[in-house]
Amino acid sequence: MLAARLILVGGLSFGLGLSGCGASNGDGQELAPYAGRFSVIETFNHQDGSSCPPPAQSYENEVEILIDKSDLEARFQTRWPRLYGEILADLSFRATDNDNDPSQAFEITGKYADENGFSGSMKEVWQGCTRWTDLLSDRIIQE
Repeated sequence: MLAARLILVGGLSFGLGLSGCGASNGDGQELAPYAGRFSVIETFNHQDGSSCPPPAQSYENEVEILIDKSDLEARFQTRWPRLYGEILADLSFRATDNDNDPSQAFEITGKYADENGFSGSMKEVWQGCTRWTDLLSDRIIQE
């Protein structure tokens, strides 16, 4: 009897461990296909504040999106710190960070159109300035 219980408990633990593999949001939707490397065009939108530097020209960047269940990490090649957040069932996402500096904050919000791209906005906040930059991405196809 004890051996049967141990097998049952072991089997349940193994099954529960397998159900946690992959990236899903808990509603059963597979989110792993939305991870990957993306080329991003960053375009100034608007800013508020008296201490804002002149806006930058449009800029091409790259971002690697990592997804574990509903957790999202955005690793930009340049300009931005790593951002951490969540992707939701409707494929919208939000990620933030302050680059270990309490006087500033970064926040990306967006939504995937499909597995090959998302659009969104980067919000930068520092003393005397808040700036929004539009983001438009396309998946970088690995050959």
